[in-house]
Amino acid sequence: MVIGDVAGSGLPTAVSMGRAAIRRGLSSEDAAVEAGVSPAVGTRWFREAGGMPPTTQVPVSGRYLSFAGREEIAMLRAWLRRAGDRPASRPFG
Repeated sequence: MVIGDVAGSGLPTAVSMGRAAIRRGLSSEDAAVEAGVSPAVGTRWFREAGGMPPTTQVPVSGRYLSFAGREEIAMLRAWLRRAGDRPASRPFG
């Protein structure tokens, strides 16, 4: 089993290799064997990760708000509530 840091990610190389194999569609057992560990270890990694294939780190399209954008809107709404000005109560225009 190869253990080491992958590009500063903090993940051991074997774990990263296993996750990459799962993203390619391999079962957790086959991904573990490809990463150089036993199938039982691969199953345990998969279960400890929530039992879902790891998400890709592809940036989301501009259509969706980022976490920072959603947080900014929530803070603005909270500020408006404290100020007593509800967005739905203001006239348009």
